[in-house]
Amino acid sequence: MMAYGGQAASNDNWKWALGGAIFAFFLTLPAWFKEIYYLHALVNIFLHSMVALGLRLLWRTGLVSFGTAGFIAIGGYAAGLLSKDMGVSFWLSLPVGGLAAAAVGVLIGIPTLRLKSSYFFLISWATGEIIRLSFLYLFIPVFGGWQGFRKIPLPDAINIPGLWNIDFTEKAHWYYLAFFLLCLTVVIMTRIDNSRVGVTVGALQDAPDLCESVGVPTMQYRVFAFAAACFFAGVSGAVYGSFNTFLHPESFTIIQSIETVSFVIIGGSLAVWGPILGVFVVKGIAMLVRGLGAYEIIVAGSMMILVMLFIPEGLSGIPRRIRRYLNRRKVDEQMEKADGD
Repeated sequence: MMAYGGQAASNDNWKWALGGAIFAFFLTLPAWFKEIYYLHALVNIFLHSMVALGLRLLWRTGLVSFGTAGFIAIGGYAAGLLSKDMGVSFWLSLPVGGLAAAAVGVLIGIPTLRLKSSYFFLISWATGEIIRLSFLYLFIPVFGGWQGFRKIPLPDAINIPGLWNIDFTEKAHWYYLAFFLLCLTVVIMTRIDNSRVGVTVGALQDAPDLCESVGVPTMQYRVFAFAAACFFAGVSGAVYGSFNTFLHPESFTIIQSIETVSFVIIGGSLAVWGPILGVFVVKGIAMLVRGLGAYEIIVAGSMMILVMLFIPEGLSGIPRRIRRYLNRRKVDEQMEKADGD
């Protein structure tokens, strides 16, 4: 028992050390790596990771949404409207964008989350398209329609005399904002995973009928997971809009929603860092084949198929597979040794 406890403590130490090294790497990266193109790409990767982490929470309830892009659009347009037309500070419009997306998610989720996963998939896809087409054809004087929603203002500068002057005219400042929001999302998701809510959400995926039979309010947990996924999508959209100072409905199609699902499938939902790994892998390969247009989606789709066939638990499940293999080898060797004696 003591040996097992010592091994578990050693594994935890390695996890903390690796996590600390990765955090330090990304925290200091803009100081020694100043390529604008890659900093821009990393900002988008961090934002995609936030969305994927939110979708992972819904995924663990046994459901998947193919309308995530629509909720990113809601957050972006809501925050952009407040900042541009109403003069509200970006720092106030940012959470409002997330809350607007979450509110729409709750309104849609209450009547639809009772359905089976196949029906919810169709409804989520239709919802995403309805949201996109609404921004495209409705309220054109407000949101611009085909012309797009332009001139979204940058965030208000953060000025601490003698210490910081962050005015968001540099990519490094956006990098740190997106990195901070991603770290905050990771902390929140980790706390949820380690809470009673997280344990129950995980049980919904494995045994939904059993959960209902013992009185677990499965509907409430699914609505919570869906609202949380929509909130983080909305916050990501709010940052995305201000980062690009421009939004267009064609940026939020079913293709973007499928890509978000691919992040969770490829990275895996077993660990919080799984979807983040999925984003880095898919976007990293997309950068290698940049300029090939539709081939980027083909690559993501091909990887998703391969992972589902050969590593159903995703890339984050590989360490667990290795541990199981080594433990099985160890047991086999012990049994062979016992037979020899």
